[in-house]
Amino acid sequence: MITKYAMILLLSMTAAGWSCSDPARPAVDAGPDATPDADAGPDADVVNPLSGRTWEEVLPAGERWEARGGFGAVVFDGKLWVMGGMVSRGGTPAVVNDVWVTADGVAWERVKPDDASGWCARANFAAFVAGGRMWVTGGNWDDAGEPAYESDAWWSVDGVTWTRVLESHWPATDTAWGDRKGHAGVGSGGRLFVLGGADTAALADVWVSDDGAVWERLTLSGEAWEGRAHAAVLSREDTLWLLGGQRGYTTEAFDDVLSSPDGARWTRAGTLPAPVYGHAAAVFDGDLWVLGGQGSGDDGSGTPTGSHVWRSPDGDVWTAVSPDAPFPPRWYHQAVVFQETLWVLGGVYQEGMGIALRDDLWRLTPDPEAR
Repeated sequence: MITKYAMILLLSMTAAGWSCSDPARPAVDAGPDATPDADAGPDADVVNPLSGRTWEEVLPAGERWEARGGFGAVVFDGKLWVMGGMVSRGGTPAVVNDVWVTADGVAWERVKPDDASGWCARANFAAFVAGGRMWVTGGNWDDAGEPAYESDAWWSVDGVTWTRVLESHWPATDTAWGDRKGHAGVGSGGRLFVLGGADTAALADVWVSDDGAVWERLTLSGEAWEGRAHAAVLSREDTLWLLGGQRGYTTEAFDDVLSSPDGARWTRAGTLPAPVYGHAAAVFDGDLWVLGGQGSGDDGSGTPTGSHVWRSPDGDVWTAVSPDAPFPPRWYHQAVVFQETLWVLGGVYQEGMGIALRDDLWRLTPDPEAR
């Protein structure tokens, strides 16, 4: 178990501007004060529309990545990749920059160790695929008890060799976003997008790039959205979707759903069943899916579940895919679509007055009608 003090160490509102080029980088938080996780809420129809599919835990054959939160997971080149994040070292949080890959979710290979090569160890960064490359952007770590943030951009096609195209800097410039953690990154329409996050405060900006080196800050119009961290952003048919998120350095959450055709013009599409942040999201079976996370439950008890699963075809009408999935509660985890089904990986959960980390892997069984 990691103590609550260690977990919130990086939440103080100090200025960003450090770089993790210094190899002495001990610890990082996975997010704000952990509270129990989010329930389906009263605005979602509770059914089990899985077409005969069920959730199953996928057990490893041999060594697998250690338990972690605030990490990255992407599907690239037909494989599933896990990288970086916060781990525990004898009850003390630490950050890593290792990279693991699997072709089937069962047998894993560590292709890059936790070392001084490539991007430095970090958590709460954005990892995504764009332009035929895997990208790692931004994030945070701990510098002798002070929060340290990054604003760099790295790419790789093999997980081993990483190329930096943007160095960390503070503050933002005309051609590059500034240091931040808990932001979202996504590839859409062949371009790279970075949205929101937090430095000394929550951010409400959108940046776009064709190469990861030169960025343009977009002028936002339409429905304004407040600054937030630990939101989920998806791209479906080149439309961006922004779902929920954390209200700055608080334990309060948003429940809004917004869409944009270009990252600049935003429209309010609907409302999530409950406010949530630190959740994972994916586009699967043509729908938007939200899995786990923490926030404000509306079930009358104030106790969210963290193993909820919601889906929506349009961001407006949401269905709770059973009140609780069989996987245990979590936040700061990842969800991906791999091998034509939905997977949930790792994350953080509350344990007494501290937090603990998960190293489990769950998937929806294949559609029985497709067999």
